[in-house]
Amino acid sequence: MGLPKTGFPAVRACIFDMDGLLINSEDIIGLSTNQLLEKYGRPPLTRSIQAQLMGVADSTNGDVFHNWAKLSISREQFARESSEGMRLRFPDCRPLPGAENILSSLSRARNAESRDTI
Repeated sequence: MGLPKTGFPAVRACIFDMDGLLINSEDIIGLSTNQLLEKYGRPPLTRSIQAQLMGVADSTNGDVFHNWAKLSISREQFARESSEGMRLRFPDCRPLPGAENILSSLSRARNAESRDTI
């Protein structure tokens, strides 16, 4: 017995936003940001602030972060130092649990009817 028809077109590709989904980039960004905050005598990110920033591109350059952080340096200087810290740390990113498995499974996926690779 074959699989029921869904009416959906065949899946031809999967697109991922890797940042925080497949790799531990959120950890790297948090570590880099907290080290800069400590350098300038500020407390580490709180869970509340992290939640507001998570998933927002370039969020540590925005008003929410800077109004909370009250840093003694300009946004531009913070951005430069933050970028450098992340550049140094991003090579240490690791796959999140399950990421390699799902990618491996997707790479072996076949069309249910024709058994062609997807």
